[in-house]
Amino acid sequence: MQRFLIVGAVALVAGSMGVTRVATLEGDLQRLEEFSRTNPRRTLALENEVQTLEAELIAARDQVALLNDDQSSSERMLRTRITALETSLVKAAQKLKSHGMALHTLENTPSDVEDRLKSLQEGVEYRIAESASATEAMLAQARAEVVQDDDVEARWQRIVAPTVQLSGETTVGSGVILESRKLEDEEGYETLLITSWHVVRDILADAGSDQAPVPVSIFGVDGIDRELTASLLYHEVDMDAALLRLNTTELIQHGALLATRAEMNSRRVFHSVYAVGCPLGNDPIPTHGDIADLTHVVDGTSYWMISAPTYIGNSGGGIYDGKSERLMGVFSKIYTHGSVRPTVVPHMGLVTPLVPFFDWLEDNGYARIVEGPNGSIIYPADA
Repeated sequence: MQRFLIVGAVALVAGSMGVTRVATLEGDLQRLEEFSRTNPRRTLALENEVQTLEAELIAARDQVALLNDDQSSSERMLRTRITALETSLVKAAQKLKSHGMALHTLENTPSDVEDRLKSLQEGVEYRIAESASATEAMLAQARAEVVQDDDVEARWQRIVAPTVQLSGETTVGSGVILESRKLEDEEGYETLLITSWHVVRDILADAGSDQAPVPVSIFGVDGIDRELTASLLYHEVDMDAALLRLNTTELIQHGALLATRAEMNSRRVFHSVYAVGCPLGNDPIPTHGDIADLTHVVDGTSYWMISAPTYIGNSGGGIYDGKSERLMGVFSKIYTHGSVRPTVVPHMGLVTPLVPFFDWLEDNGYARIVEGPNGSIIYPADA
């Protein structure tokens, strides 16, 4: 009897210890499963811990096996619980082992992992740099567009606004107004105008008087800004050049800047130019081209030939440097093909350069040419 009580007591103690241990193992198992889901990179360590738990579980199972089959229901419940726990533990171990094998493969090839991480990092850095480059390109383009817009407005003021239309009853041509000069002895300004002689000649012929004022139309952005007249000061038939003065003391807002002799003498074939005039009586129209010939002689006079498209009515208009946008010459003639029905050749225009124009004014005492940082300035002889 005493022996049975002792065995029963030992069984109860062992059963209690077994149940406690099983509960502890079950909690450990749950923590392992949660840890496996949230920390896959440490699965190998978990695998080792699973093995330890398995060993402890086997020890507990062996301890229970020492009990008799006729022990109390608590002992049987302990066995059933241990069996279920063992089954769950085996499944958990298999899952952990599966994850552990995959991670073990990665951890056995650290160089591959580092290379991969390095490649990914380089890819990210490249994407960042590419994005920054693209952003910078977009900003540069936006800045260029703003500058371009500013350049368009400034270019219009430099080469289109100075272009005027000269007109008579049957004649339409062009001219270029120069910068207004403040009069020293009186209030107001003086504004000179240069053009081709044949344009003025035909307008005066229409008026029937060599002293008639020449109608001048000055243009704004939206069309004709004002109607003025000009008086002829000097002309040169062979060079087809004329110098006029506007009949006003008003300040004219935009006047052409004149190139220096050195600038004009340095120009070569293929140099970029703008031609601006009023073809067929239209508002000023700018066209772009190149110098095609610097010494094209017609009737003993040397002209520049340009490829910028021009037409009837461009005569007297300005030819501007494509870079500095300073006036370099005055459009004089346009080539035609055929005698019965002449066809205009718009890319073969002839230009009177300003160098011989300057020489003509100074040699005859009509004006003096002063060169400065902003180009040349024509001062009348009485100025």
